[in-house]
Parts: sequence; structure tokens; C-alpha cells
Amino acid sequence: MLETGRENGRTISQTFLELTKRELLNMNDETILNEPVQVIAVFKAGHHPCTPIKFKRASGKEVTVEELGLRHPLPNGLKTIHAFDVTDGGTDYRLEFDSERLTWRLTMEADHYE
Repeated sequence: MLETGRENGRTISQTFLELTKRELLNMNDETILNEPVQVIAVFKAGHHPCTPIKFKRASGKEVTVEELGLRHPLPNGLKTIHAFDVTDGGTDYRLEFDSERLTWRLTMEADHYE
């Protein structure tokens, strides 16, 4: 551990750790949720058989999907949850579809970066 170069009574390593912690907290702009949502989706044959188009949050706010990012399955015990990373152009979201219970949940919300 470095003990030289004190700044405001703190060691360099203490200052470094505080700055690193502050930067990590600023980088994590994701809000983890577990919110049931109503989704309008298109189901069709082909490479992407399900595409969410719009969803309505519990607050009543409606979000129109401008772009579909990644779609990937998440194993959950014996069933599979299908995760969809989508954006409305201003905010990124993760929607998860439980194909056994036929329910949708909003599990993540974050600022959108180009």
C-alpha cells in the first residue's frame, strides 16, 4: 500500500479508491426492475419470431419501441425466459417474456447512449 503523497490527510491509495468508487457509481445508470407490463408484440416465422412493438408500464406510461437490440434466451430452471433489449430512442429497456406463463416483465431501464 502506498503511504507517500498524502492529499488532505489521505493516502494516495485511499484517494484512488474513492475516485474509482465514484466513477463506477456514475457509470452504472441502470435501474433494475421487476415490473409486470402489457406488451404489443408481433409473432411471425423467421429468424426473429417475436418482436415487441410497444409496452405499457404499471404507471400507465406507454413506450413505443424504436429499435430492437439483442434478443437472447435466459435459462431459468426448466423453462426459458426470452430477453429483449429495446430502446425508445431516449431510454434503453430490457423486456423479458416468460414463454411458459405467457407474461412480460420490464427488468431494466437505463439512459440511452449512441
